Amino acid sequence: MLDKVGFIESYIFDEKVSKKEQMERFNIAWDIRYNFESIMLNMRKKLFKTVRDIIKSSKKFEGYYIKDLGFLEGEKYQPLCIYKKNWIFNGDALLSYSIEAESNGFINVFFGIRKQDGDKGVPFKGSYPDNKKLKEFVDKIRDQFRGKFSDWWIVYKNFDSYYTKTWEQKLYMEIIEKGYQGVAEYYFNKLLQLKESTEHLIDEFVKLYDNAVKQG
Repeated sequence: MLDKVGFIESYIFDEKVSKKEQMERFNIAWDIRYNFESIMLNMRKKLFKTVRDIIKSSKKFEGYYIKDLGFLEGEKYQPLCIYKKNWIFNGDALLSYSIEAESNGFINVFFGIRKQDGDKGVPFKGSYPDNKKLKEFVDKIRDQFRGKFSDWWIVYKNFDSYYTKTWEQKLYMEIIEKGYQGVAEYYFNKLLQLKESTEHLIDEFVKLYDNAVKQG
């Protein structure tokens, strides 16, 4: 059996076809060589825009806002945020369900519950709030959604396998097999599981935070 290089080479230069056909095959291979990364990037962009559209049309997220800070353009560390109206504090979501990527182009994608501004300490600075009641709800959220946490994230984790490492071939093969909608459902369902296990806790956290601010 020919290896992949040998197979491709024999296909391009197949002596059973005309020289014109060989040149056309070579030109196609040449174009693929220099454009394949862009093709995969466009597929990833369409995939995550489909995720956004599923969220927008879902009754499970009815009444939620969606705010894109650059994620859907493939910018690293710029999230797609999903949040309720009553989570808004000083014009922005105090906490939000978010999807983000560690590298440009939707590479190393993760999700979780993001703070409004980790650098400014909103709703709190560091890993835990000083307020004991707020800390209690942070612990409850982390018990429901076990993952990592940081100055910017209450809790977060990577998606499974190639759904995080989006450069892997399996993702693109699955898109071809199931369509964008079918693959996007995976990401949607992960966000839905997060919402269903933590929404009530975030509601309580926001109320407590608002009261704590008012009391000084």
